[in-house]
Amino acid sequence: MSDIALTQEEIEALLRASDAEAIRPPARREGRDGPAMTRLLYSATLAGSAALEVALGTRVKVEPPAVGSAPGHDQRDHLVLPVTCPAVPAGQVHFLMSQAMAQSMLDFLCGGHGTRQDQLTASQVSTVGEVLGELVRDFAAHLGAVGQKPLELAAGEPFLLEAGDYSPWLAQVKPDLRLVYPWLLGDGARGYLEQWYSGGILEALTAGTQGGGSKRGGGGLVDIRAPRFEPLQETSPRGEGANLELLLDVPLEVTVELGRTRRSVKEVLALGIGSVLDIEKLAGESVDVLVNGKPVARGEVVVIDDNFGVRITDILSPQDRVRKLGE
Repeated sequence: MSDIALTQEEIEALLRASDAEAIRPPARREGRDGPAMTRLLYSATLAGSAALEVALGTRVKVEPPAVGSAPGHDQRDHLVLPVTCPAVPAGQVHFLMSQAMAQSMLDFLCGGHGTRQDQLTASQVSTVGEVLGELVRDFAAHLGAVGQKPLELAAGEPFLLEAGDYSPWLAQVKPDLRLVYPWLLGDGARGYLEQWYSGGILEALTAGTQGGGSKRGGGGLVDIRAPRFEPLQETSPRGEGANLELLLDVPLEVTVELGRTRRSVKEVLALGIGSVLDIEKLAGESVDVLVNGKPVARGEVVVIDDNFGVRITDILSPQDRVRKLGE
């Protein structure tokens, strides 16, 4: 877990972009390979790194990218995950990382007890490719959300690119844009993640994010357009009381109140078994019927098959109900 994919000198060169092998600063132009596109791709990569954190169970810190290749790339073996966009002709993205970083990912997947090898096995390459596939999924979801149009990216079969084959393969693929991200896994595994973009997918992203009067913000391209509302249609009024049908099955609590009284705390504490509590209502006087705590009627107590009941004798008028509320 403590091995690093880049030396400290190389990481400093990568961040400063100062030596001959270091990357170039982003071009100062807009369009498919301008700063706005770089910011957009960085935000999508950050979204994908959250999936890596869940899969690896550790912190994944991705630094802002620069355009070019990582220093010392020809001296290392790389794991490559090719990604295609079926809806875009020649739409390709290649994700590259050093084999040392791939081994660090395997260590985290194994809970820190992974076995280091000089060369990754086919099953290990496939495992790292599946983890990177989680990054690609959230990466595509973020780009689709920004462009307000689903973007499908299909991860291919990962493979190893041996040391010395980096430059020849770069000349063969001929990507239109190369981004390299310094990144940190946990507290000790440092390295980089490269992305190679074809012109086709860059054109698709540019069209998806710049169409319709888009405006640029600090985090990428945001599509802002005026809202559209459907015109209101006149409808004929429904029959009187028709809306009451929506409430017919709503349960209500019906309570019969025999009477009320007020007592001090001392008097309440003096109550016991056999105590008589006088209420402020005369014998034979009507009891109150309350619905959800609100008085609506009066009635008299009756006995039906040894059960108490109430026969409604009076329905309170609206004026009476208002007056009762103030009591």
